[in-house]
Amino acid sequence: MNDRLKQVIDYYNITPYAFSQKIGVSEGTVRKILSQNTAIRSDNLEKISQTFTDIDLHWLITGQGHMFLSEREHFKQEAPTNDP
Repeated sequence: MNDRLKQVIDYYNITPYAFSQKIGVSEGTVRKILSQNTAIRSDNLEKISQTFTDIDLHWLITGQGHMFLSEREHFKQEAPTNDP
């Protein structure tokens, strides 16, 4: 799971600290997941899904499927979109 979380952090081009701040957990929690391959607790998974709404949690947990809920082109959440 740590490789997939790293992919999410890398995709958004943020640091583990910035990621932890965005989802509301300690940097130590994120670093522990990244370095020790610790499972992500369900409450933290919920925080990730609420903050990064395009990430597929099934993929994050199992590695099956795609990183994103939709297979269409994705833009970083901070970027404006032209979607109606």
